[in-house]
Amino acid sequence: MNHKHSYWYKDFFTKFYLPYFSGRDTKEKIKREVKFISDTLTLPYGAHVLDLACGTGRHAVKLAKQGFVVTGLDFNNEFLKLARQASKKNGVQLKLVQGDMRSLPFRNKFESVICMYTSFGYFNDNGNLQTLKSISYSLKQSGYLLLDLPNKYWTTHKIAKKKINTIGSASVLEVRSFDKNRNLLKNKIIILERDRNKTRQVSISTFLRLYDLKEIQGELKKVNLRIIKVFGDYNLKNIFHSKTSLRMIILAKKE
Repeated sequence: MNHKHSYWYKDFFTKFYLPYFSGRDTKEKIKREVKFISDTLTLPYGAHVLDLACGTGRHAVKLAKQGFVVTGLDFNNEFLKLARQASKKNGVQLKLVQGDMRSLPFRNKFESVICMYTSFGYFNDNGNLQTLKSISYSLKQSGYLLLDLPNKYWTTHKIAKKKINTIGSASVLEVRSFDKNRNLLKNKIIILERDRNKTRQVSISTFLRLYDLKEIQGELKKVNLRIIKVFGDYNLKNIFHSKTSLRMIILAKKE
């Protein structure tokens, strides 16, 4: 990933995510994901959980309602403000921290770290490994990481290369391509915003490092995290299959 591409996520999440992409997180989807998280981790009441790249707190608030002590970390202050509002509205306590996932300010603190729905793989290989190292430091001995990634095979072979959605007065075109040499998924997003007689066009490209299971297993092993189970979606019965699963959701334990 060259320098020009290395900060795409800052622009994307600051300017594009809330108006054009956050609508994909329906109440049903969030509810299903939170049930999956708590069923998978089977943590005791009062366990300390870090929601890494917590965004607007969609998982964190619900987990706090279930009795977990939840810390949310994100680089985006706007998201953290919204998470704070959501926690007040729901009458729960969240500790919210602005920070970089590559250098987490915690040591042996959490029973579990969750990193949900493609919040990993935004950096070069060294930055991604640094993130895993940081997660490992943050976990207590025998703590769990739940890492939710896209399935590389499915994403590169079966997802449509082009798609267009209408969101309010905007048309959002996404064009995907995969760089095999760098294992990098590029998504060029073009947004046409219609306002009366005017049409405004903006675009951004996102870049995501895709891993297959063997590769991510090797990276996790470097930081003393051992894979226990791998799921193919948010159903505990659906064990990961490289050719047919949509997601690659990894449960790993700190050795």
